Amino acid sequence: MYSDLVQSYYTHPVHNSAPNDFTVSHHEGNRVCGDHITVYLTILDNVITDRGFDGDTSLITTAASGFFGDLVI
Repeated sequence: MYSDLVQSYYTHPVHNSAPNDFTVSHHEGNRVCGDHITVYLTILDNVITDRGFDGDTSLITTAASGFFGDLVI
């Protein structure tokens, strides 16, 4: 079941671009696996209204970022 969820988020990534008018962004890199990701948030009245990411990410990072995006919006 978990592998199906991860594969689904990797195959059909969501939130995998920067929102048009993001408020804040943050970039992180992982020297061990080589992932690089930038996360973008749009915040209005202290509420996250949109979220996105881009970068060179592995299967698990892509899936986790998409899943996390669904949770925070």
